[in-house]
Amino acid sequence: MSRERAEPRPAPGRHGFAEDLSDDHRARLDILERLRGAAMTEHELQMLYQPIVDLASDTIVGAEALIRWNHPELGLLLPGNFIPLAEQSDLIIPLTDWVLDEVGRTMSAWQHRDISVQVGINVSPLHFAAGTLATDVIGVVDRFGIPPGRFVIELAESTSLHDIDAVVEQLTDVRDHGVLVAIDDFGSGFSSLERLATLPVDILKIDKSLTQHLDSHDGERRRTMSALCSAVIHVAHELGMDTVVEGIETSAQLDVCIDMEVTSGQGHLLGRPMVASKFEAARLRSGARSESA
Repeated sequence: MSRERAEPRPAPGRHGFAEDLSDDHRARLDILERLRGAAMTEHELQMLYQPIVDLASDTIVGAEALIRWNHPELGLLLPGNFIPLAEQSDLIIPLTDWVLDEVGRTMSAWQHRDISVQVGINVSPLHFAAGTLATDVIGVVDRFGIPPGRFVIELAESTSLHDIDAVVEQLTDVRDHGVLVAIDDFGSGFSSLERLATLPVDILKIDKSLTQHLDSHDGERRRTMSALCSAVIHVAHELGMDTVVEGIETSAQLDVCIDMEVTSGQGHLLGRPMVASKFEAARLRSGARSESA
């Protein structure tokens, strides 16, 4: 349930500072009210799946689940337009539970069609703080019979974690039930190495802010970022983690990642977010290519 760094849409009809505040506050209340009610019951929310590709075999092996809101008045809303509001209210946990249920149901359907992929879901630190994340995740895994190693919870590297011991305990609980843990957007903050040493992590997802410079026309910048990415990948592999490079958008970036022996890649070059049925078709085509190679 990634925010994807989208900026919230401005409320329409702004003419002055006081009215700006009033309109903005009203727009936020309207979004929260609808999110609390109709959005989760009238099929306005939708899950998309962005492929994660094994770079050695060019096969789709997973996906990141991304939420969208088809708002009847505001149109398509990205996570950045409503997730922060949900986190400021009491809605983030029921919203995350809705996502967990939707993804679990989809993965169960795929499993019955012999489509085995890992699917990652972004989780809020507030869910950790509530102390219910492990129970909620394990409940979904058990209810839908998801095999070990398929369900992934993603924690953003920049996430502020106040009670690290409680977080470690919950992550350990989910891992004991076959759920994998990923650090998302690695390299976008400054607590990276400490977090790697503290949290039980299976997958390291390298942020697109590093990837975008791998084919830079600035030679010095390109060499610096390539060296940094290579070092991070080496550390991750030494710690027994798989690596996913996010934000791959050019063939040159892809070639660099392959040379650095990155486990998997994600980005528009490899596949844009898509509905479950289209992801399923893409996965089947990907598997057929791999078998015929």
